[in-house]
Amino acid sequence: MTPSLRAAAIMSRHASLLDAIARLRRHKAITVEQYLADEVLPWFIERGLERAAGCVLDIGAHVLAILGQPVPDDYTAVIDGLATAGVLTKEFARSFRAMAGFRNVLVHEYLNIDPEVVVGVLHDRLDDFESFDTQVLTTLRERGLLRE
Repeated sequence: MTPSLRAAAIMSRHASLLDAIARLRRHKAITVEQYLADEVLPWFIERGLERAAGCVLDIGAHVLAILGQPVPDDYTAVIDGLATAGVLTKEFARSFRAMAGFRNVLVHEYLNIDPEVVVGVLHDRLDDFESFDTQVLTTLRERGLLRE
């Protein structure tokens, strides 16, 4: 895949990420009790967070490829690779790398999802997705690797 096709893939995932964040923000004030009492809301929130985390990890893999870095199979290593490449600050990456594990819980351990963790991510971590997006796009633009 050429760098321009990878840039297009990044931008489509960027749009999907922003859409997921906007939709999730509408429910940011819910409580764990409301989350548990609703029949549809848990599905919506979990799927939205899964999509946001998936977009982040897909973007990260494409960025590493554009930079000529190896693309790891492990999602946590994608975040670490972005920090090593100077795309993400090391401090942010250290905090955000847990999102890869959270994504794996949503996808693979869906029978054991802790509602308090999900609502906690909804309350406290949506800004992290936006920070990731900003850091990545800023770096790519500064390096002349992304033109919209």
